[in-house]
Amino acid sequence: MENITAGFDVDDVLLPSSSHAIRWYNKHFNTHLTPSHWYKNIPTEPWAAESDRQVIERVNIILNSEDYLSEIVPMDGALDVLNDLDANGDRKIAITSRPPWMKEMTHRALELCYPGAFPEGTVHFIDYSTASINNNRIQKVEIAL
Repeated sequence: MENITAGFDVDDVLLPSSSHAIRWYNKHFNTHLTPSHWYKNIPTEPWAAESDRQVIERVNIILNSEDYLSEIVPMDGALDVLNDLDANGDRKIAITSRPPWMKEMTHRALELCYPGAFPEGTVHFIDYSTASINNNRIQKVEIAL
């Protein structure tokens, strides 16, 4: 059997980003958000923010904080899947819409949850936060396999 390359989204596939970030956001901004708010295009009012940009900036700060890392755990079942891929000799990559300035913290979180699973060069950043502020579209994504 030929080896494969398997790609995984970082947020809410490898790392529990929405539930973790929403808990932190509620605590620090006195809101009552649920993880369902994470994936909906809703008005900024429930986020206690003046603009979409402010929400994105706040969430990025959360995801890049030591507080975020302090309670990070692997997603249920993800470690088993990664171990199965390793046993088969398959290659793993992680893909995230996080901005490149979050690279160090993202690598740290992945390493805490999945030691050695995603070495340098296997995590790809497409920076959706900047693209979403600018007409909500990604201009170009390059992933070398």
